[in-house]
Amino acid sequence: MSDEETRDTEKVSKIHPHRHLKYMQPDCTMTLREGLEEYYGTIEGLITEDNADHEVAALFHFHDVCHVVFGCDTSPRGEGLADTWSIFGTTVTLKTYQKYLSFQETQSIFASMTFGDMLKMLGESTTAMPQAFWRATHMTHKWPFKDHDQYIDTPLNEIRAEFGIEVIE
Repeated sequence: MSDEETRDTEKVSKIHPHRHLKYMQPDCTMTLREGLEEYYGTIEGLITEDNADHEVAALFHFHDVCHVVFGCDTSPRGEGLADTWSIFGTTVTLKTYQKYLSFQETQSIFASMTFGDMLKMLGESTTAMPQAFWRATHMTHKWPFKDHDQYIDTPLNEIRAEFGIEVIE
């Protein structure tokens, strides 16, 4: 069997390992724009306007912004945290988030997960997600899931102070 045939038959996980990036530091002085640049510069194959329709790309972008604002990477733990923060700490509606989760692109990410990935995600999320829920419900006000352009050049530490966001390290 050739290498190409092997790759086609193997399940290749799209789940990333835990990483320590600058935007994840609670006192990070990078702007939201710079944090997004770091985030996008470290991950291949992200869903963008270049490879998805406008609605799908927009919701993925909003989710990506949440990763940066709340200091989450894209590991199984980081995804669980980003989802929890997004649902309870932003202005997103459950209907909109359900739509995001129902996209073929999102489902493809879940389908790429191995059984081991799922166990790891469950194990790493059991303490972190309740902590994110608690912190999200104690923010001073919710992060604007879609209407956040006015913050693009604001340092992350200032955004976090304004909204009462306590990054989970």
